[in-house]
Amino acid sequence: MHPNATLIQRLFSSLNEHDHEGMAACYHLQAKFKDIAFDLNGKKEIHAMWHMICQPDAHTSDICVMFNVVHADDRRGWVNLVDDYTSIFENRKAPIASRTAARPPRTAKSVATPNTKPLVSTPRRPSTP
Repeated sequence: MHPNATLIQRLFSSLNEHDHEGMAACYHLQAKFKDIAFDLNGKKEIHAMWHMICQPDAHTSDICVMFNVVHADDRRGWVNLVDDYTSIFENRKAPIASRTAARPPRTAKSVATPNTKPLVSTPRRPSTP
């Protein structure tokens, strides 16, 4: 298995364990993270986001993911990902199952690995019909 595939597995396994420290260890100091809710620069901001998501409270503590590393090489990695969690909007709880398919490199958003090469495609949540 490619070392970057192992890194991707460690990232999402740490999310399942609500281990924000383990997740933060997967990011380069100058990493970038962008999805529909966050646009973060640097490991410190990304770590703060994962800390918030992983903290045990009524808003975020039930998150779990199922993932499959589709491909990893020296520059990039792609996963198929399903996030399951309960979201609270306007004081209403709603179960969410967000599915993200691996994307081709030209459209993927990436975070940097310790050697500053892109590695992990950040999840994009599909729009709901």
